Amino acid sequence: MSNLKKLLSDKSFWAAVIALSTSILISFNVPQGSVEQITAIIAAGGTFIAYIVSTGIQSAAQIKADAQIKTAQIAVQARTSEQALTVLNVQNRAADDSQGVPTPLRAGDGTKEDK
Repeated sequence: MSNLKKLLSDKSFWAAVIALSTSILISFNVPQGSVEQITAIIAAGGTFIAYIVSTGIQSAAQIKADAQIKTAQIAVQARTSEQALTVLNVQNRAADDSQGVPTPLRAGDGTKEDK
C-alpha cells in the first residue's frame, strides 16, 4: 500500500502515463485535438490524485506526531505524580514520627526498603 501511495504521488509516474497514453492514441490515428484533450484529462487527474495522497500522508504523519507528544506528556505527568506521592509519604511519615505515631512500612512509599 505504501508503494502505491508513493507511485500515485510521483510526478514522473504521471508523466510516464501521459507519454504512454499519447503514444497509444497516436498509433491508433486518433485526431490530434482528441489526444491533447485526453492528455490534459490524465494530467489533471494525476495532479488531483497526487494531491489527495500527499495530503493523506501528511495528515497521518501529523496524527502520529501528536500521539507521540501526548504519550510523552502523559509519561512526564505520571512520573511527576509518582514523585509527588513519594514526597507526601515521606512528609507524612516524618510528621507521624515527630508525634510518636508508629507507621507501618509499605512497599512503594519511598523508604530505604524500596530501593
